[in-house]
Amino acid sequence: SGTTTMDDLTITSSPVKINEELCLNNLETFAQQKSLGKKDMYDTFDLLNLWAGEKLTQIALQAESAIWQANTAYTATTHLKQFHGWIKRIDDGSPIAATQQASISTSTIRGIMEDIIFTRIPARIRSMKPVVVCGQDTFMILAQKLMVDNLYHYVVKPGEFQGYELV
Repeated sequence: SGTTTMDDLTITSSPVKINEELCLNNLETFAQQKSLGKKDMYDTFDLLNLWAGEKLTQIALQAESAIWQANTAYTATTHLKQFHGWIKRIDDGSPIAATQQASISTSTIRGIMEDIIFTRIPARIRSMKPVVVCGQDTFMILAQKLMVDNLYHYVVKPGEFQGYELV
C-alpha cells in the first residue's frame, strides 16, 4: 500500500593501523617464560609463532569490542575511539534503542535484558520473533545471573548451546 520506505545507511570505513613496539629485553623474557619446563630452547620460528599468536589474540579481542562499542566521542580508550561501532549506529538510527551501560555485571544484566525485551521492543515487532544479540561475555554473565537467581538450573558452558542461545 505504499507505506514501506527503504532508506540508505552509509557506513564509512575507517582505516585502522596497528603499531607494535617490541623491546628485545621483553622478547627475551617472553622466550624464557615460554621455554622453561617445555623445551630447553625454542627455535626462532616457534618463538615467533607463539608471540604472533598472542598478539593476534589481543588484536582480535580489541577489534571485537570496537565493532560493538566504538564511538569517536570517546577520549580514553584508543581502540574504541577510531570509528562508530554497532551500538552507536543503532542508537543513532534505529527505532529500537540500545541503551549503553557503564558496566555489565551480574548486578545489572537482568535489568538490561528485561528493559530490552519487555520495554524497548515495540508491540508491532514482538510477533515477528525478534532476536536480542549480545557478546558471548555478556551472554555468560546473563546465564550466571539466571543460575544464581535460580531461574536457570545450571551454568551454561561454551558449546553447550548452539550459538549461545536462550529461548
